[in-house]
Amino acid sequence: MTIHYKKQIWRRGELMAEMFLESLEPQFVAQSTNSKLVFDFFIGFLNPNGGINTFAVEVKATGRSIQGTYLLPAKIYKILSNSNIPVLLLVVDVKVNEFYYSWLSDKPEVSRLKNDVRVSVSKVDNESKSKLVHRMTA
Repeated sequence: MTIHYKKQIWRRGELMAEMFLESLEPQFVAQSTNSKLVFDFFIGFLNPNGGINTFAVEVKATGRSIQGTYLLPAKIYKILSNSNIPVLLLVVDVKVNEFYYSWLSDKPEVSRLKNDVRVSVSKVDNESKSKLVHRMTA
């Protein structure tokens, strides 16, 4: 796979993720401008008490079929899963326009490999999309 092709997949996934996050109707979606920061987006929703619930979003794009898990480098997983802000892993299959997610701050079911962590992910459908919004606005 060429570097150019990988960049295309990454860029398409990032754009699709941003459109998906906007479809959740948050108060804001902010893209990280610091290339050293692990998170790609921050998203905020009004909560019932009048405050704003803020979440970090890490986007991973792929052109390969997702079979219920996604492989993350162990170093990245450690940073994401030990953050003091809830972290949503959003995996985008750019070939079939599907989204998968996992709440890394919940310590999802994982299996450790030598330098990677296999994270269980769930496919986004209408029901899970509603659950995502409910969780972020609670």
